[in-house]
Amino acid sequence: MDLPFLNACANSTSPSASKLNALVISVGYSHLEKFTYDAEITWRSSALVILSELREMFFLVVLSIATAALFAYWFRYSCHLILRTRTAENFGERVSLAKGLSFDHVKVEIERTTDHDLERLYFSLDKDYRVMTRLLGDDAAEMPQESRWEMSLLRANFSLTRCHFLLSRKLGIGDARQALAEMSETVEHFANSFGEQTSLRAMAWDCQGKIDSGASRAQMRGAHSSPF
Repeated sequence: MDLPFLNACANSTSPSASKLNALVISVGYSHLEKFTYDAEITWRSSALVILSELREMFFLVVLSIATAALFAYWFRYSCHLILRTRTAENFGERVSLAKGLSFDHVKVEIERTTDHDLERLYFSLDKDYRVMTRLLGDDAAEMPQESRWEMSLLRANFSLTRCHFLLSRKLGIGDARQALAEMSETVEHFANSFGEQTSLRAMAWDCQGKIDSGASRAQMRGAHSSPF
């Protein structure tokens, strides 16, 4: 129907025009109700999809945070467990004297020094760390797989502890002395591991030398007793 005809029907007072007008209004309301219903269904469907995506996103965020927290706890616990492990003989002091390290001196000075001198202790430990990582890097091929894995964990932990100290000094976050103490324990563990590896290597060479010497003497006795 065109618009002039609908206007004429609306303005007309005849019974047929009234019926037509009522029919047009009824059809309009029907279309409006259908449009409203479709819009409500669409809005509800969109809202459910958005809520479902938000629920999945929230679950992934919570899962990621929990996983990161568990990994951080495992990492710190493993490093503390490694640092608390003691060998039958302490090689750290001998290595410290032989290589000119200062971690044993730093352990004593941490609690009695002033805050201004903590920087000096930090640089001493950082120097010791570089020396020990270089020495252990030369012997890495002869280490067991477990020892290499522990060294990798402690190196990562030392880097984190170093950041902890720097943040403590610059921003006042955390305890700088505690960070230095853990750095000192890490360097001491490296020195002890290096001393242990050196001692085991020396024992192996000594045993090999004795075996070779015994074999040489046996060959000499065999040569003297030979009738030829």
